[in-house]
Amino acid sequence: MILEKTYSKIVFILLLVIYYYFNFLGRSFGIFFNFIATGILNFFLVYFLIRINPFKKIGLILLFFPFATLFLTFIYGLVNNLGMPGITNILIYAIALVFVFVVHKSNKKNKLIFSSLYLVIFIILAINHSNILNYYNYNYVEKNFSIVNIDMPSIQKKDFNGKIYEVEKNKIQVIDLWSNSCGQCISQFPKFEKLKNHYKGDEAIEFYALNIIEKPDDQVRAKKFLKGYTFNNYFTDSTVFKKLRFSAVPYYVVVGKDNKIKYFGSLNTDKLETYNNMYDIIENEKK
Repeated sequence: MILEKTYSKIVFILLLVIYYYFNFLGRSFGIFFNFIATGILNFFLVYFLIRINPFKKIGLILLFFPFATLFLTFIYGLVNNLGMPGITNILIYAIALVFVFVVHKSNKKNKLIFSSLYLVIFIILAINHSNILNYYNYNYVEKNFSIVNIDMPSIQKKDFNGKIYEVEKNKIQVIDLWSNSCGQCISQFPKFEKLKNHYKGDEAIEFYALNIIEKPDDQVRAKKFLKGYTFNNYFTDSTVFKKLRFSAVPYYVVVGKDNKIKYFGSLNTDKLETYNNMYDIIENEKK
């Protein structure tokens, strides 16, 4: 009997470590992977841990602690307009916990019904994962910059030879704001290149990247990151942060023919990213 209790405690603690790891550190594998892992583990693992819980009330507190911590972090981010990539994981976590306790208290027939319902909700959220993130980022983070529908400010743009570049009037501009120190910026180049190539030959649209200089040698260093891409790249200084009211990169800007900013946010180009999809935004401006 004592051995069984000891074994139960060891199993509980080991599984609790896995549970904590994926909820606090799982994003190192990628946001979407973490969402899938969180959705699955937080349902099946928590259900199992509740059933074998050898620590009674303390065990339940340990199971709820990650959610309480993440939820408070989310509230803090929401109040301070901070970007929170893990928002979808907190959402699926909350839904999973509700269904876990409902299933735990249900009879055999209802367990199957509620488990199936959770599976349907989980699949729907997984399919719309990017749209949820896009909606949150745009409406609670990016939109707070309040630069949409204002005139595009004058920003000095220089090429590799130091020549000042002027955008032709009555053109739609699609701009990639980036810096050499931003790994995410560079990883998005293939998507920006694909978007640009989709409109290849369309003289009504101007695609270009705008590298924000941080160090004197940034212009030289930029060449290795831009190798193999065909979109134009220009350089500007840090005053662009103040002019466009942002503080970090990457950001993507769509400027209409009337020189007003139509979009300022993330690079949403995948087919499942139907909310603020860049292709839709550009097509709307072409009308």
